Parts: sequence; C-alpha cells; structure tokens
Amino acid sequence: MAEAQTAKNELAEIEKEISSIKATVRLLGPAAEGSGEAESNSLSVVLLKMEGLPESAKPTLSLQLSSPVEEAALTDIFDPNVAEVPESMKASFRGAETGQATLTISAKDADIPLGSSEPLDLSLLTEFDAMDSKKEYTAESSVPIRAEGQSEGDPVCTATIRVTFEPSAADRRAQLYDKLGVATKKKGAVVDKLRQASHANRQVATRAAPPSPAVKAGFLNKAKQEPGPSRLQIWTERFNRYLGPESFLRKVKNYFIFVGVVGFFHFKGHVLALPPPV
Repeated sequence: MAEAQTAKNELAEIEKEISSIKATVRLLGPAAEGSGEAESNSLSVVLLKMEGLPESAKPTLSLQLSSPVEEAALTDIFDPNVAEVPESMKASFRGAETGQATLTISAKDADIPLGSSEPLDLSLLTEFDAMDSKKEYTAESSVPIRAEGQSEGDPVCTATIRVTFEPSAADRRAQLYDKLGVATKKKGAVVDKLRQASHANRQVATRAAPPSPAVKAGFLNKAKQEPGPSRLQIWTERFNRYLGPESFLRKVKNYFIFVGVVGFFHFKGHVLALPPPV
C-alpha cells in the first residue's frame, strides 16, 4: 500500500509539472513561420580582466564562434561606468546554435600573438531555464590562454569574460518540449510502477483470503433424482379425486338420485301406471 501511495503522489507531482510546462508553451504562442525566429537569440561577450600580463600590455582578444562561423574582437576591457558600451568592449553574435557551438579565444599583446584557449562549450555558458521569465542570463568564466601547441602547464595569461545570453522564443520552446518529453517519460515510468504496486497488492489480498476450491467436493457423486409417479398412480389419483369414495360426486350422489327419481315421476310417471282392468 505504501508503494502505491508513493507512486500516486509522484504521479500527481508530474501531472502538475506537465500542466505547468504546457501553460508556459501556450504563453509563448505558436511558432512564427518564415520569420527567422530560430536565429533571433542574442549573445554578447565582454572582457572583465586579464591576468598574467604586465601593466603596459595592450591585450586584444579575438573570439571565434563555430556555429554559425563568426568572428569578433575585443580591444578594451569592459568598463561598467560607461553608459553605452562601445563595440571595442563588447562582441555580439546573433543566432548562435548554443547546443553545438564552441567559442575559441585568441589573445594578442598589441601585435604579438600570445596564444589561444581550448574551445569552450557554449552550452555551458548559455544555460537558461525556459520556465523562468528572465530575459537575459549571464555567466562568467576564467579562460586560460596558452601558447600555440601547448595544452598543459601554466598559461601565458588568463582572460575573465562575461557572457550575456538572451534566448529566443524558439530556444525557449525547444527546451520546453524537451522538458515535456522527459516529464512524459517519467509519467509513464510512474504509471508502470503504480500498476505493479496495484498488482502486488491484489496478490497479497488473494493470498490472505481463504482459497475457494475450483472443484466442489463430491461433484461426481451427484444426488440421484427421486423417480416420479407412475402412470397407474397418476390415474388412480385422478379416479380417487373425481370418482372415489371421498370425491364430491360420491358425497352428493343421493341428492342426484332423489332429484332424478322425482323428475322421472313427474314427467314420465304414466309409463309406470298399471293398465286399466279388462
């Protein structure tokens, strides 16, 4: 019983989750056809600081996006006091395929190449929750820059970047559909668990109840049917009922005889008269 109740509670929670996801999808509205909605997300990168370089260094970052293939440059460190951030402080991309794209950063000091980073998984820098109503999501990362051909050891310098991501309606819708698929699978698993728990409870109840025999005892020894009255007995009974000593006719026969004699004398009495003497 406890397992069945637990499964019922889980099923109720999953039903609430599915209803919430569907409601959020309805709020997004239908997907726009031919409007390029899938390419409308926005991604921007700023350089917060560079570590490991002398103060006289003039670092420049080159950002290479893999999908779609685009490139941008950062020549200045981000200044939060600037009212309008110039392009030299912010690299912007649109329509990034965050599920499969990578971001590679190359650094220079003036015209001197310093090295590059390992490709960064963009999906880790653009995580968002489609159930949340936030418009933008930010993530910071310290990216080690190593010389070309060097994959281990101390980096030449470290760039700290901030990624700001504004998901599109298509991005949100795709994530909601993924969530809905996961929740539906969970619901199916819980329904199976509930079905198994119910089956187990029925088996326990069946074992606890006294067994009823499939074949009743003595079913082969059928009771013999009593023979019915014979034809002679039937006619004898009928005779006794209508003409026997205790029948109605026997009890009132004298009355019938008396009435018959009186009637005969009344209507046919002359037949019994003696002939006149000669």
